Amino acid sequence: MDIEAFIRQEQAKLNAHLPRERITLAEALNASEPYVELKNGGRHYFDKKELDLLATALPKDWHSSLRLPMLIRIDRKLGSGTAKLVGLEARVAAKVLNKNESDELILYRPEIMSLRRKLPTTTEYLFVP
Repeated sequence: MDIEAFIRQEQAKLNAHLPRERITLAEALNASEPYVELKNGGRHYFDKKELDLLATALPKDWHSSLRLPMLIRIDRKLGSGTAKLVGLEARVAAKVLNKNESDELILYRPEIMSLRRKLPTTTEYLFVP
């Protein structure tokens, strides 16, 4: 096995906790028991209080655009303890953290921890090689 194949295999293991498909905030709000199926065969359930918090942070017409769980990208290239969110996920995270909104948000360890404390079921780590 070459090194690139090995890295892909290890990355797949690191990201086995991610959903097969994400659902929108609108779908989660309308579900009696909101969850996603995971790549490892399990289920990941969303907390209704978090969904309500997200619903108030976003205009209603954006509820069908926000995909859950929001992905916090952990990329070695950013440096230790640093992560990135992009697009609508970055805007929502900025609102929750009381930061300036932008289409790309770089977070450092204390901010990541704060976001995960506020949104433990609606955010998830994505490990990028």
